[in-house]
Amino acid sequence: MEKDSEGEYLNPGKKTIDYRADRGSEDPRTPNSEVSQEWKGWKEQSQQRKLKYFIPDWDDLVDPRYDFENERYSNSTGPDDRGSGGWENEVFAHQIYDTPSYDGILVSREVLHKSKKKKKALEELADGNGGVHRYLRVPTNFPVMGDCGAFGYVDQEEPPYSVDDVLDYYTRHGFNYGISVDHLVFGADDREGQRYRYDLTLENAQEFYDKHQAQGREWVPMAAVQGWNVDSYVQAAQECVAIGYDYLAVGGLVKSTTVEITSVLEAIRDAVGDDIRIHALGVARFASIRDFLRIGVTSVDSATYLRRAWTSRKDNFWTRDQRVYSAIRVPGPKRALRSAAKKQAKEKAKKRGMSPEEKGALVDEAVEAHLRERLVRSREMEQECFDQLRAYGNRKTNAPSVDDLVELLDQYQGYVGRDCLREHYKATLRARPWERCDCAICERDGIEVVIFRGNNRNRRRGFHNTRVFYDLLGQVLESGESVTIRRGVNAEPELFRTGMS
Repeated sequence: MEKDSEGEYLNPGKKTIDYRADRGSEDPRTPNSEVSQEWKGWKEQSQQRKLKYFIPDWDDLVDPRYDFENERYSNSTGPDDRGSGGWENEVFAHQIYDTPSYDGILVSREVLHKSKKKKKALEELADGNGGVHRYLRVPTNFPVMGDCGAFGYVDQEEPPYSVDDVLDYYTRHGFNYGISVDHLVFGADDREGQRYRYDLTLENAQEFYDKHQAQGREWVPMAAVQGWNVDSYVQAAQECVAIGYDYLAVGGLVKSTTVEITSVLEAIRDAVGDDIRIHALGVARFASIRDFLRIGVTSVDSATYLRRAWTSRKDNFWTRDQRVYSAIRVPGPKRALRSAAKKQAKEKAKKRGMSPEEKGALVDEAVEAHLRERLVRSREMEQECFDQLRAYGNRKTNAPSVDDLVELLDQYQGYVGRDCLREHYKATLRARPWERCDCAICERDGIEVVIFRGNNRNRRRGFHNTRVFYDLLGQVLESGESVTIRRGVNAEPELFRTGMS
């Protein structure tokens, strides 16, 4: 793994594009602008994959120079300033690893527009200034797929974007693929509403394709396919193929069962033939890989494996030997104490039948009293947990035993009002999974990766998980070997299974 002059684990590779060049090397927004022009061997391997994996962009960045011991960002100005994260001083996963952990990136317009800062930055990069590829710090030929983000406006009567607007948006920002404007069918309350959204999605697909062709847009158009049952999905797919599309994006299936997803995709494939490409939006489930390969699905996307790093209660750290472990929680004392005090005070107010004003006063008083009583001691306990975890992770001669370390964690979490997953923590600590992983993150950051605390640890763990998922997916695609993921605690129960007969 190559390192920069400060020994950090940025990994742009030998041939690079410096996106600061056209703005001057002193551009304060882009200190991490150098990206790989080509990843050795990755492009060929990605092109040969029978099923391509796209990861949705959710502002998943980390500060490569984050100071874990002092909990400070690299732009901190001193001991009293924690600093902050942002595109300016943070990097994406593909800037850390030697090759990307995905075959492309999916960018949702609704997600993009939730951040005024991100929207402004992308506008500055539009119209030939590097576009979405420059923002994501990937080469221009790296597949970036755009969609409107229908989940973001599912409760609205109409999509907030017109066809003309979306066509210009994909072009101005340099997308490689663009999905037509859709409206989620399941967002309607009755069949009449479902039919309206269904017809609107098809009408938009027709207008989208016709104008794309007439205007000579260079990116690949994809038809959004929606429905409420197998027959409606099939009819929509057939109509889109008749329009002229050769790449379909099948949406609205995220809340469906694996069996339902398989039935829809299988029926669409049978109806449109083998030459039409199919992307399954949001459903890159390990349990479905076997069926996706059999059906001939072209590509999928999901952020599940990344986000489980912090959204799952127990399943946070995946390994290539098909185990998943719990991250070890060391909660921030102030937030934890506030949360515990608020919960107790609200329960007390409910029992007493207090008015909203009385309830608010009780909660405020309880929080202040709890902080006065416990904050100083909890910070001391928090630091002791970190010190002992690092001693254990670094195999210091004075490192605690697993049992003693878990007891310490239990005492701290109980003091601030949290539950301790004792047996799961023991399994993680005994297995030392970060030591058995040779990825750039685990090699450099060690035990910090399995500590559940803040963006810079949690998203690093998410990057690691995505890497493991991508590698295991490649194993299935190449060899057909089954993959069974089990919890590290007693290696049970079975969580996910995939394979080929």
